[in-house]
Amino acid sequence: MRAHLHGEMPETVIVDEPFPVRFSLSLGPIATAPGFTHATTTAVVDRSRQVSVTIVPREFRMDPGRPRTVRLDLPESDDDVERHEFTLVAPAPGTGEVVLIVRQGADLPLATLRLTAEAIAPPVGGAERDANAERGASARRVAAAVTDPDPDLLALPTIRIDEEFVDGDSLLSIRATVGGASASGTSPLTGKAAYIARLYRRIDGIRANIRGIQDTGRRAATAERELGRLGRSVATDLLPADVLDLLWRHRDELDGLMVQTTGEVDIPWEIVQLVPPLGHVAEDGEGRFLSRFGLTRWVYGTAHPTDLPVRTAHAHVICPAYKVEKFRLQATAEERDLLESRLQASLISPDDATAVRTLLTNEYDLLHFAGHGHWAQSDPPTQELVLSEFDDEHPGPDWRYSDGDLRTDVPDRGTIPEDAGGPIVFLNACDLGRLPSGERSLGGFPEAFLRRGAAAFIGCSWSVGDDAAGSFVRAFYVALVKGATLAEATRGARRAAASAADLSDLAFAVYAHPRARMHLI
Repeated sequence: MRAHLHGEMPETVIVDEPFPVRFSLSLGPIATAPGFTHATTTAVVDRSRQVSVTIVPREFRMDPGRPRTVRLDLPESDDDVERHEFTLVAPAPGTGEVVLIVRQGADLPLATLRLTAEAIAPPVGGAERDANAERGASARRVAAAVTDPDPDLLALPTIRIDEEFVDGDSLLSIRATVGGASASGTSPLTGKAAYIARLYRRIDGIRANIRGIQDTGRRAATAERELGRLGRSVATDLLPADVLDLLWRHRDELDGLMVQTTGEVDIPWEIVQLVPPLGHVAEDGEGRFLSRFGLTRWVYGTAHPTDLPVRTAHAHVICPAYKVEKFRLQATAEERDLLESRLQASLISPDDATAVRTLLTNEYDLLHFAGHGHWAQSDPPTQELVLSEFDDEHPGPDWRYSDGDLRTDVPDRGTIPEDAGGPIVFLNACDLGRLPSGERSLGGFPEAFLRRGAAAFIGCSWSVGDDAAGSFVRAFYVALVKGATLAEATRGARRAAASAADLSDLAFAVYAHPRARMHLI
């Protein structure tokens, strides 16, 4: 039967004053309170089972003792409404968001309701004021996403991550499901940005140490050993003990693993390596990176179509011909030739920031970038695509395009229907050599593109080697053109990139429906 799912919260809230976030479940439409923003949709539910609702706030704080997940029965009649009210507080002025995740038995949501509000400072002098009065009495509606769960998708092993984030600290609620078994727990991550920065510095250090090893076999063994040590450290840092234990016990059943999340895109889950329980010694071959189980990522409230049509007139490749010789890349020319011949993609030239902006603010089905990228030394840090006019000694205003530029140029689409169409975006960013890189920020291009409608996003968690990147790209697109799914193409591409023995195969993160297929029209 079809039920109405309704979430609402005030459009404006006052710092340090509690405010409500309400969820309602009914068989008929639900009215919204004046001055509230709301998201509403309908979904098919099983009348015999309870509906669970999980609240995940970002930049709003919730009492740690209050439940984040509640369960509601479906009302008996059209006139009845089942409701629950969560109470939150804004710790500082600014924009915050709340995601209400509606589930019924499965980890994949029935619906995702995403709400935002602006927190303002208390009135001067302590005068009483209704923060919503300034917004008028009308209610503002935002989008909701509804998922029609695919039984084959629900059968895949999953790690579900609901992240609360406020004042730079993260609380990860993690649940793993493999077959009929599941385990869950929470993991606090204080100072997330600093943790992420330390993690990538260690990855950079490992890659620097193996760069001078000429023998491929020894380089591969050293890389696997060193990154495996780091991957196990991340596992014990972030995965609750019960989750780790379940994943280890079912490690032979993890092929097709999906990481589902409300929006955690910063941690390189691909490098996580499972840890045996205390008292168990891992045998050779048991330590396996999660990426090599075919890991793909699924961000709630973004597009996940299974059909990815690419009109050849709307397929584009950016392949900067760097004017400074030391930054020129050999393999990227091969990528350009591949995109032009196999997908009939057109080369964007000139590839300055204005041209990139023009492309992204108009209609496109595929964007492939083959060049350099890095994190800029700025405050806040920004992730940048480095364009052909780049000169590290004489930087100009038009040599880069950042994730901040994208957020300015293209509006956040809010919650996007699961079956919405959208482009494929592949950012293949190679090492920039001697250019110093700043600290990583949170979100970057993955979050920016997904929130702006990308149906599939492939990017690098760290800069990769030129040859390995080229191998990944060739294998990936050849497989897609032949009809492989995104997950199948990714797995083959990782194998191709692994031959470089420099860890590049683990750098690629893929956000998409794992069973999505591309077709050219």
